[in-house]
Amino acid sequence: HVDNENFVDALVASGLPVVNISGTLPEVKLPQVGVNHPIVGQLAANYFLDRGYRHFGFVGYTGFPFSVQREAGFRQVIEASGYSLASYHDNTPRGFAGVPFEPLSHGILSWLATLELPVAILTSNDVQGFHFTEVCRQEGICIPEDMAILSVDNDDLLCMVARPTLSSISLPTRRIGYEAAKQLDR
Repeated sequence: HVDNENFVDALVASGLPVVNISGTLPEVKLPQVGVNHPIVGQLAANYFLDRGYRHFGFVGYTGFPFSVQREAGFRQVIEASGYSLASYHDNTPRGFAGVPFEPLSHGILSWLATLELPVAILTSNDVQGFHFTEVCRQEGICIPEDMAILSVDNDDLLCMVARPTLSSISLPTRRIGYEAAKQLDR
């Protein structure tokens, strides 16, 4: 999971074969196996459209390729269907443990007030989805009645501890690992 330039330099200097399974640094010239992030966004859009939603939002990160590409795929299908997409970008990526909800909730409350309900929201990953469902719960927003939320990664723990539980798109992680190992072996 190559996610910083120093790590790339150390891997290249080692002379060992490397296969990257992260899309965090798309400009890195290493063999890579990963997720087609625009397709993930398109799947989410079609899921919501099939259920009759007419208002859409995306909660993602600025400058992280997986988030940018998922939003682009989501937007493409939504706009091709004649609807618009409202987006909120959080610039503070965070892990799960020990992180307060304020960084996400601070700026998002005014954005939430602009949304027409009911609205279908895609969050770029389960960590963000978990934080977003907590903000909604604290604000008294009914999920899924007012706001349907779909996330990405299908992290069992995060999805189950979210209140209500979080629906999430599963990524083919075992297949990615298999293909990366196969490529590494070659």
